[in-house]
Amino acid sequence: MFKFIENFYVLLIRAGTFLLSFLLLGMRLFWGWQFFSGGWEKFLNIASIISFFQALGIPFPTINAYIAASIECFGGLCLLLGLASRLVSIPLMIVMVVAMVTAHHDVFINIFSNPVAFTQQTPFNFFLTALIVFAFGPGIFSLDALIKRLFFKKKSF
Repeated sequence: MFKFIENFYVLLIRAGTFLLSFLLLGMRLFWGWQFFSGGWEKFLNIASIISFFQALGIPFPTINAYIAASIECFGGLCLLLGLASRLVSIPLMIVMVVAMVTAHHDVFINIFSNPVAFTQQTPFNFFLTALIVFAFGPGIFSLDALIKRLFFKKKSF
């Protein structure tokens, strides 16, 4: 009986490991596109984004609007392609934390008294995706994996 449980557990681990890259690909494609299109929209409506940042009390709203739009647009494109995925996840997470603290401040300060409202905020989903890609990498279906296979055959990251 113990051998059956052990074999079943090993099978579950293999199945989960096999599915990991497909999960990461799906997350990167969906959320990478969302980051990219959100950043592109910010560029197209930069004046309203600057006004919004001013209303939130964000210092240097013009510079920060362009920085946020750039990080979302180009970081999202990199995430979509799986290029420098872990690296671009860091500024993407930072932008989402700033969004949660500023634009969703009332929900952010009540994170422990109303966690459901916090997790339903859009920046949380973006943050969580960037965190997962940072922790697990982009998976085998990515430019990062291709670069690793071509140039770093003997090195392990």
